[in-house]
Amino acid sequence: MKEGIIMKKDGKGIFKEKDGKRKDYSAIHITLEPKEFEDAKKIADSMIQERMVTINMGKLGEGEIQRIIDLIRGVAFVTGAKIIKVGEGVFISIPKGVNNEEN
Repeated sequence: MKEGIIMKKDGKGIFKEKDGKRKDYSAIHITLEPKEFEDAKKIADSMIQERMVTINMGKLGEGEIQRIIDLIRGVAFVTGAKIIKVGEGVFISIPKGVNNEEN
């Protein structure tokens, strides 16, 4: 069984794995700012590809934000990802097998 990754930043885009090895995960992390609900397809596709996705929905209305949240929660359920709210209208999707560690 794979232990997963500790999301502990050790410099620019570098994270430490549980075994202490360093690995660059910046290539599998993207930030998206949807302008409308139709942009949510790219978010869902990225989550399915097991990327860490930061989603900034600060420019959307309440109704569109709720629709996108409902969609990404459904994708997270299917893929085993975790959705964490990190700010007002900002969420991060963490793929299955990646552990977040708060300091």
